[in-house]
Formats: sequence, structure tokens, C-alpha cells
Amino acid sequence: DVGSRKAPLLQFFDRPAHTPVSAAEWALKYDAVMIPIFGLRQPDGLSFRIHVADPIPPGTPEAMMQRYNDTVEQIVRQDPDQWFWIHKRWKRA
Repeated sequence: DVGSRKAPLLQFFDRPAHTPVSAAEWALKYDAVMIPIFGLRQPDGLSFRIHVADPIPPGTPEAMMQRYNDTVEQIVRQDPDQWFWIHKRWKRA
């Protein structure tokens, strides 16, 4: 649950935000590579360009998810119109 108070507070856009670490825990448990992938809308409004970010190196689940947050933030800062979030990201932070 993205809004879980049990999730650690990690930085996202220079603010603490509860961030679930389950994706990183699964990657570590199953020896899987965690690779952030984004679908970026194109100007025609119909097509997408796929952006594959650098793999997140293994570490603690918190460190891995912080790297993920940093990657998302980098993509959004490059083109803020690409970001769509449907709930309050910082409501409990």
C-alpha cells in the first residue's frame, strides 16, 4: 500500500514520503534485477516512447527504493507533464 504508515520515509522531490519497499525485497529475495521502465507519452498523444533506466544495484530495500524514487524524480523533472499521480503522495509524511 503506497499510503502505508509502515513504509519507511524516503526522500521524493526533497520531501519525506512513505515508500513501500516490497519491490526491492522481492528483487533481493528472488535474485532479480530491478530496472525502472517508463512509458513516455509522445506529442501525438497516442504513442509512447519506452525509457529503460539503469538497473538499481542490490543493497538494502530502503537504499534500492531511494534510488528508484531518485530515478522517477529525474524523469519527472525532465518533463513534468509526464507525471500523473492519483492520490496524495505526501499526506502522512
